[in-house]
Amino acid sequence: MLSQLSTPVENQFSQGIVSVTFDDGWLNQYSTAYPKLTALNMPATYYIVSGAVANNEFGYMTATQILDLQSAGSEIGGHTINHCNLTLLPAITSCAFVPVGGVTTAQNEIEGSKNALTALGATISTFAYPNGGYTDVIKTNITGAGISAARAIDAGFNTRYSDKLALKTQVVDTTVPMATILGWIDTAAANKTWLILTFHQVADLATLQANGDEGGVTPEDFQTIIDHIASVRDGVTNPILVKTVAEVLPLMS
Repeated sequence: MLSQLSTPVENQFSQGIVSVTFDDGWLNQYSTAYPKLTALNMPATYYIVSGAVANNEFGYMTATQILDLQSAGSEIGGHTINHCNLTLLPAITSCAFVPVGGVTTAQNEIEGSKNALTALGATISTFAYPNGGYTDVIKTNITGAGISAARAIDAGFNTRYSDKLALKTQVVDTTVPMATILGWIDTAAANKTWLILTFHQVADLATLQANGDEGGVTPEDFQTIIDHIASVRDGVTNPILVKTVAEVLPLMS
């Protein structure tokens, strides 16, 4: 079922586009999702919590793995140092990890994450707001850090004229019916819009439940989703492009 009305021609891309994105930098995104994407020749965008890398947090990717993704054609993006809801700072209770010194700001979280990932060898041009939290001031911090675009968690599809600092997405988790997810892909193809899919952990249900990851998806469901993307991409009727977030930005007006 299509979930969006036809898009006016002036707002359309030349083809529908899908971007597969991951938040946080979980290890299973590298060990489980990445090989499945590689088998289908699909790049993805991985939004990394830089502090988890710096502190060698259990269950998160290492610097070597992150650079492996980049060298294979995927994109690395910023996702703050400590996974803080930027709109709730300076209250550090909004952060997944305790900031160094016990204090932090939105500007520090944005710029610091970019600088840390850049120091590892990653090229950072886009960002994902933790918990989707942003304001006009935070958007100014994004551009001030030399970042070109940012993805929120506002539901929807993007057009050529969407706000690059508040890109819409569709969040995939175990509560969303598979028919709905596959319908999003078909809608982007039919309406020539840009669908950004957001994933968190890709793991079995027991692991997801143990970690309390409501944004997770099983490997089997992830495979079904990317197989459908591939079938539309390689089809004759309304084929879609599969690109990283950074690769789509030059196509926008």
